[in-house]
Amino acid sequence: MKYTNTSLAGIGKTDRKRLASILRETTGTVTVAEAADILGVPPSSAAKMLARWNANGWLSRVRRGLYVPVPLESYAADVAFEAPWLIADKIFSPCYIGGWSAAEYWDLTEQIFRTVVVMTSRKPRNRQPEYQGTRFLARTVQKTAFFGLKTVWRGNAKVQ
Repeated sequence: MKYTNTSLAGIGKTDRKRLASILRETTGTVTVAEAADILGVPPSSAAKMLARWNANGWLSRVRRGLYVPVPLESYAADVAFEAPWLIADKIFSPCYIGGWSAAEYWDLTEQIFRTVVVMTSRKPRNRQPEYQGTRFLARTVQKTAFFGLKTVWRGNAKVQ
């Protein structure tokens, strides 16, 4: 007798399809609003699904309403971000990456910085938040300072 396992362990078929469609339609981060739009469900249902997937280790919660996918090769759900610029773009938008983070990207320095500098036109409550070991430094600038920006690709998303 040949044994064939048709069930997938860890996540059900319906949830696997839902999660796959969400990850396919988003760019590195998932918000409750995006998940609700993609799945065509109310935001409360989408929030419960995202929270369940977070509890099961498929997503990692950055902060309320914002999640990132956990890499399949990861052994823990709270891993360092693969693309912290995408997180910065979601949290501080409208914004751009500046300061030493931009200098490091453009190879204008050989130093490696652990903090991501974000220039935003909003006034965040916490100017130095830390999410899963990644520190951000938010600086408020006037909207008129948003000129001459270069769009770069981080994974499959554009970031200023």
